[in-house]
Amino acid sequence: MSAPANSAVYVDPSTGAISTGAVQFRNRIINGDMRIDQRLAGTANAALLTGQDVYTADRWAVWRNASGANYTVQRIANAGAPGNDFALQATVTSSATPGTNDIYFMHQKIEGFNVNDFGLGTANAAFFTISFHVRSSVTGTFGLIATNGAKNRSFAATYTVNAANVWEYKVITIKGDVAGVWAKDNTTGLDIIWSLGAGSGASTAASGAWVAGGFYNVTGAVQFVGSAVGSTFALTNVQVERGTVATPFEVRPFSMEYSLCIRYYEVFGKSGTGIQNRFVGYQAGTLMISKFDWPTKRATPSVAFSTSASTPTIIYKTGGTTSFSSGFSYVSSPQGMYLNWEGMTSAGGYGLHIDIGNGATNTTFEVSAEL
Repeated sequence: MSAPANSAVYVDPSTGAISTGAVQFRNRIINGDMRIDQRLAGTANAALLTGQDVYTADRWAVWRNASGANYTVQRIANAGAPGNDFALQATVTSSATPGTNDIYFMHQKIEGFNVNDFGLGTANAAFFTISFHVRSSVTGTFGLIATNGAKNRSFAATYTVNAANVWEYKVITIKGDVAGVWAKDNTTGLDIIWSLGAGSGASTAASGAWVAGGFYNVTGAVQFVGSAVGSTFALTNVQVERGTVATPFEVRPFSMEYSLCIRYYEVFGKSGTGIQNRFVGYQAGTLMISKFDWPTKRATPSVAFSTSASTPTIIYKTGGTTSFSSGFSYVSSPQGMYLNWEGMTSAGGYGLHIDIGNGATNTTFEVSAEL
């Protein structure tokens, strides 16, 4: 069997199955080993909002749409998983059985450009394989859902946690959907969901086929959020690849993985310092405009400024003078942003040095173009 250019042939030693796949970027999941956690640096995210994604380790989000059950999620170190030090772990903090339409889950949305070769929604849709390590204090049959961005096509599968608090390796192979509308651009092309619980109205049977509708658990599967307070569920070494064989987890260099992450989210500044020497601009009269560039994002991002005082203070310096201003506007693009200040009082000029935070600690701004 020959392999196309830039691909390799893989043989499953247990079954003899043969498949081809890319030598590089086999894994369409980004940060599948949870190494990168720009937002929280390993601390727990205890404020899970209802009805929206809450991001944890880079590219990973959690969801709940009801206030009955709750859980924290954090990137943990020294997790003990095979070949990896990190994992993403949910811990039940308030236990409740999901109501009819309640949903709770971990997931990663994969950009359409990155699964374009899967051929989803066409007669030539390819098989793809999901593999991961899981450790849970709760045993039993869990649900996993693959869905499109519109959440109107779903494939429900199950896997079994056989022993409590032991890392287990799971593999699920799915024949790509030949129907439905699947994005092949910079929007969500494929969403992989690890269910933590869902009511009967949001669950479906694991029929081995794609079905119409959006679902978030498998009928009869474990309702993790209904487990005892303190129960844990952890994932790592998550891989999604084209073909029917689960190849070894692809460990990319840290710099490469980080560059993939910052297409979606990036934080500027760091704990203990303000943001300095980052902006250059031009002042004319009372109007000052400056520009800040960043690596190209997936789409035009939102920008959130944060300091230890919660409100950013702007300092600009030119020719040895210093002036202060509060209140500014910005216009962002995938490549960067322009910042506009009005009401400046000191002499203008080129080569402005601008600080955000006035030397305050924990001064950052966050740029998000998440799916």
